[in-house]
Amino acid sequence: MNKIIRQIKSSILLQLTGIACLIIIVLVTAMAILQNYIGAMERENAETLCESLLKQSSDALGLYQENIRYQASLFCRLPLESFLKEEKSGGQEAGRKDLSENVGEEILSEMQKNYERILLKNGEITSIAVYDGNLRKAAVFGRDFDLAPDQKYMRAKDDFSAVKADGPENDYYYCYYYPIYEGLSYEKPPVGMCVFRMEHWALDGTLRNIISRYSAAVFLSDRYIPDMSLITSGNAGQADTFDEFRDKEDFIVREGNWDRGIKIGTAVSATGNWTMEEGTRNAIWRLYFLAAALLGILIFYSYSRMARPLHEITRFINNAMTHPDDRLRVRREDDIGVVAKSLNHMLDENQAMIRQITEGKIRLYEEQIQRQKMEILAYRNQINPHFLYNTLSCIRDMAVFYDVDTIAEMTMALSDIFRYAVNGSNIVTVRDELEYTQIYATIIRYRHMDKITIVTQADDDALEKHIFRLMLQPLVENAILHGMVENIRPGTVSVKIRHLADTQQLEIVTSDDGIGMNEEKLAEVRDILANPKENESIGFSNIVMRLRLFYGDRYRISLESEEGKGTEVKVVIPDHIDVQTHAAEDSDRQGEL
Repeated sequence: MNKIIRQIKSSILLQLTGIACLIIIVLVTAMAILQNYIGAMERENAETLCESLLKQSSDALGLYQENIRYQASLFCRLPLESFLKEEKSGGQEAGRKDLSENVGEEILSEMQKNYERILLKNGEITSIAVYDGNLRKAAVFGRDFDLAPDQKYMRAKDDFSAVKADGPENDYYYCYYYPIYEGLSYEKPPVGMCVFRMEHWALDGTLRNIISRYSAAVFLSDRYIPDMSLITSGNAGQADTFDEFRDKEDFIVREGNWDRGIKIGTAVSATGNWTMEEGTRNAIWRLYFLAAALLGILIFYSYSRMARPLHEITRFINNAMTHPDDRLRVRREDDIGVVAKSLNHMLDENQAMIRQITEGKIRLYEEQIQRQKMEILAYRNQINPHFLYNTLSCIRDMAVFYDVDTIAEMTMALSDIFRYAVNGSNIVTVRDELEYTQIYATIIRYRHMDKITIVTQADDDALEKHIFRLMLQPLVENAILHGMVENIRPGTVSVKIRHLADTQQLEIVTSDDGIGMNEEKLAEVRDILANPKENESIGFSNIVMRLRLFYGDRYRISLESEEGKGTEVKVVIPDHIDVQTHAAEDSDRQGEL
């Protein structure tokens, strides 16, 4: 696992591939969530549309019935009421009048005219029959017909029913029954009944117009004729019965009663009516595929334009000592081209400088070089810190001589860091530790090209308190390595030291605004804080073991982190330390140096 992590950290291509895979996973997850949301919205919209179509269909059929009721009133009620009034004035009770034998030619003529006017507006009406109170036929206009056996009864109020026709198996027609009362009195039995016979295509056409814009179906069902009318449109397909739509998961079904036993129902496809959502879904998929393609292009571009040239530069630098005359051949105007040109220029200047020094001082340093060779052979495996200090000082002087201030400053900082790390007592003041941290910050600033800033702050009365040497630097380094290096944006590591006078303790808080940790990583590091091991790769283990060595169990260390926001480490220790306890250790250490 650690090997894989090291490979990923050392390969820009693997890092870019990992980022691309993560983005693709996020996009696919978002698409799945969006698909579920669209599916829920489709069903919700389908339910709303289904109820709306059911209401529209019921309303349309109701309007149709109101029109027929109006036509029936004009057709028979006014003429027959005139006849009934005349008969009543003659002294005979209207309820006993035999309409089938006594309706005069004048009334029949007027009703015939009304029938012809009705046909001009309602071509689906094939016949109109008038019955008396004993259900005997008084008159027929249009094609003659008889009442179905199950329909031969007097209605107390208007009614609408479907009647199976003599002919094709599924053929049927509608009948509208309009009772005729004397005047406006509904207390006495009706004196007659007017029956309209209508072809079913009128109602079917009305329903078809309502659902024509959708993938839907509508049906009418009578108690005598199940599934007497089933109309489909759009992508609803064909079906023999409405039950087929009830069994389809894609369809939302709503049913209701229209008029006295005639049921009406609608079925709406959840996916077939939402072309906009389907188009949006396809557009989103296309965008995801485009994003994946762009990620692939980005990885290829990054590798060809960044990772591969950097690898070539790395190989060139590794071979520069054995092939000093080789130069990079990078014909680019971007940053990598500038780096390659600068490196070639530096090598040219370095070779010229070496040539000048070699030619001008070869004789002067010949004896010294021989002596140094003997010393190197004698002490190859025993290089002491003083030799390293002198070497770093020499590098600094040469950098100053050649006006390379950056190298000079970094060399001096490195020399000071090494001298601080190996010389002196294990016990230092907070002031010394903060000064060392600022020197370390110089190295970090140059190393990461001003991307990472280290800020220190301490209470005045805490500066002269004692802590063990190199306590702050591992905390800062750990924050940089695990919180800041992988962060693409600049960041800050903050070190704050407070003196808690009431408890005679020092509170040291190291925080960063880097990438933070997830819950799994946070739990792993907290386990290390509780159970440190010497071979742990994370610097926390070393810190905790030294805290135990110097303070026993009188210290507290805690860790808080939030992914994407940063990490905070808080250490609370006594504000004093027994210097004499470690005096012997310091003496032995100085003797070894």
